[in-house]
Amino acid sequence: QGLTRATKFKVDTGTSLNDGVNSPLQTSNGWTNHVSDTLHTYFFLYDNDGHYSKAKITAMGGVVPAWVEITWYYNKSADDPSF
Repeated sequence: QGLTRATKFKVDTGTSLNDGVNSPLQTSNGWTNHVSDTLHTYFFLYDNDGHYSKAKITAMGGVVPAWVEITWYYNKSADDPSF
């Protein structure tokens, strides 16, 4: 049996993960199922387990790019969009 993990993404205009900005609720408009692999701002994630994360691509390389590194904060409290 395969595992399925649905994740929603919402791009923000901020660049510092420590700016204190909370995630918009996953029920608001503008959430999608992907983000660009060359994004320079942070983005929010909402997983089907009910948890929000705040993430940013911090390094990339190769062609297109071929790889990315991300830094993220995971909120351990379900359905809590605060960061």
